[in-house]
Amino acid sequence: MLLQPKSGTTALEAALRNHAQFQVGGTPRWKHLNYCEFKEIFGDYFERQGCEIFGVMRDPIDTMISWYRFRARDELLETRPQMSTKDRTFDEFVTGWSEKKGPAFSHYRRPSEFYRAADGSVAPITYYRYESLPALVDVLSEKIGKTLKLPVKNQSPPMEIEYDWDRLRAIPKMQAEYDFYNALPLR
Repeated sequence: MLLQPKSGTTALEAALRNHAQFQVGGTPRWKHLNYCEFKEIFGDYFERQGCEIFGVMRDPIDTMISWYRFRARDELLETRPQMSTKDRTFDEFVTGWSEKKGPAFSHYRRPSEFYRAADGSVAPITYYRYESLPALVDVLSEKIGKTLKLPVKNQSPPMEIEYDWDRLRAIPKMQAEYDFYNALPLR
């Protein structure tokens, strides 16, 4: 399983922890290897072992909202204030994200970058929608022979966000995210 941030995969990782024969984790850098990094390190080892590689995709705007909310946590303002959105509006976050070199608080690895192969094609793995996590949990439960329960992990602080969603969808960078998202064979 590739653990794309803000897609429920930390909860999946926790649920699978005691059932995995092999784990890559520790720091966020190792835990959240993208497809290219994963292939560079492991090649086709797991495929040769008969393993199926899974990924979870979240709606691009929902992903953006989750990042904004996650970075609004009090502890981030204390430990890494340049990454905090605590005193930033969602519009500032969107504006920074849409710029080529926007402020640090607005940057995150986009799903379309996370799940790309080295040649630019879509990574050939099995994809599930974020909304379909229960179906993925069922598949994984069947594979390990035990019912998995997802714990709550990395939950962002609740907040209402009002925005012109059509304006956000019209940003070329967001259009590219939706083109990628809509082209995936999502379950």
